[in-house]
Amino acid sequence: PDLPMTRQVVGAGDFRMSIPVPRGWRFSENSLNEWQWRPPDQPPFGYVLRVEQVLSNRRSIDWTLSRRIDELNEDEQNVRVLGRTPSSLHFSYVTSNHLRHGYLTWIDLTGSDNAQVEIAVTGRASDQDGMAALIQRVADGTRLG
Repeated sequence: PDLPMTRQVVGAGDFRMSIPVPRGWRFSENSLNEWQWRPPDQPPFGYVLRVEQVLSNRRSIDWTLSRRIDELNEDEQNVRVLGRTPSSLHFSYVTSNHLRHGYLTWIDLTGSDNAQVEIAVTGRASDQDGMAALIQRVADGTRLG
């Protein structure tokens, strides 16, 4: 829960964001609007932090969250929703015979009520306290520009 953080800028133009991320984690850019960070030397099926800009979808946070639950049930095995708020989701699922825990949250940075950024943290059951703290810290610290 008390990982040291550093700020990283991702995106370009009007889509630039400043994000607090764990210091020393490996960064990879999955696409023009999706980025991942992983701890160095992690075991298989370890931690991953993913941030994605979803503002082009022009969907409310409520709609996006409900749709994601449907997608999880379609794509993953043994999905269990463990917690839900109006803008976040905690769930577990099984992949490749590994129990995984996921935390998702959507944020609106402009007051439009649309989901503009999706933040996801995935890890093992033993990582839950750290994942819950990390996703909250990243969501609270994400800024445009």
